[in-house]
Amino acid sequence: MDKIKPTNSTRVSKYTGTRGKHAFDSEKKQKTYETETQQRREREFRDDHRSGRTDHHHKTERVSRRDREENSHHECKCERYSRSDVEYREGLDTNSACELRNECLVCSKGLRNEKEVKSERLSNDMKRAKDMKESKQNNNEKANTDNKILLKEIKELIMRALECELDGHLLEARMLYEESLTKLHICTATEKNEEFSESYRKYLGSYEKHVQRLRDQIEQNMFGCKIIEHIAIPEGTRGRSYEKLIGRYLNDKVTLVHIYEPYLTQSTHLEHLINFIEVLVKNCSNLMFVRIITRASPKLSKLQSEVLRDVREELQSGNISFNFQFDEELKKSRIVLSTGVVIRCRRGLHIYKPMSKYYKLGLYDYDFRRCESAEVDVYQGKPFSEAISKADRTELMESLLHT
Repeated sequence: MDKIKPTNSTRVSKYTGTRGKHAFDSEKKQKTYETETQQRREREFRDDHRSGRTDHHHKTERVSRRDREENSHHECKCERYSRSDVEYREGLDTNSACELRNECLVCSKGLRNEKEVKSERLSNDMKRAKDMKESKQNNNEKANTDNKILLKEIKELIMRALECELDGHLLEARMLYEESLTKLHICTATEKNEEFSESYRKYLGSYEKHVQRLRDQIEQNMFGCKIIEHIAIPEGTRGRSYEKLIGRYLNDKVTLVHIYEPYLTQSTHLEHLINFIEVLVKNCSNLMFVRIITRASPKLSKLQSEVLRDVREELQSGNISFNFQFDEELKKSRIVLSTGVVIRCRRGLHIYKPMSKYYKLGLYDYDFRRCESAEVDVYQGKPFSEAISKADRTELMESLLHT
């Protein structure tokens, strides 16, 4: 028998049950998935809600705690302010009470001791007046003492000036007279007694006239000087020590030397001065007076004064009178000898170059020192050491010693 072939319908029916089963399984899985998804979402929602509630609870708790802390802080602050306000008010009340009590005490004490206060004030006024009177008396006594000291110095200066003038030392006499006149002016200005002040003015008049005559005589001698030698010193030359330059004018006839040197402001300047004084003392055996007229050094004033004082002590030990004075208006250098010789140099004593090294030739012997470019002019005039005649001597003593 022929086999029967299955038809398409039979083939479809054969596989229809299988597809239906798969479809059912997929639907079931789909429902299960949806159910699980919904459950998961519900669970997540519940978890979120629970966590939200927890967060809200925590947040609420934090806020409430912060509010409680702020309220507590505010209460403490208010309490502190109120306490400090109370203390401040209590302090004010205490201070006002103390002040009121002190005022009351002062007022009551003033009312009780009014007479004592008046008597105390009166005694203080009397004591103050007495102190002022004593102070005034002390000042007057001090002024009188100073005037007495000045008068003593003035008399000594006048006696020395008169002695110099009588011996013919006109230059030194003029300087001493001028110094005594300056002190006499000070004494006249500070004198409280009118009688003494009037007598001082009288003496001033006579002294000023005499000093003016002496000045005129010296100036006349100075103007009558004539140049006798001109010495040119080239730059950098040697062999020009003070002794070789002007030693021939320094002899036994020189008894007085006045050195006008405005610049003694450096240590090298002082060295030049000492070397020149050594030359003077060595060559002028009859030297009696040496005077330095200079300007005060603004930087080396202490050293300048010490050196000049030391030189004065050394010369006084050799019976040579040494004096120095300061003249801030001095500008030109010159050396005046009692023999009428006047030496002028634009550089003054400082014609030598500074030494580059200390231990070098020329340290003691100035012939080895190199010179700056300079010119020296020597003038000869009438001697300043003419002795006064007996008639003039008597007249001078009568006119000046009546004090």
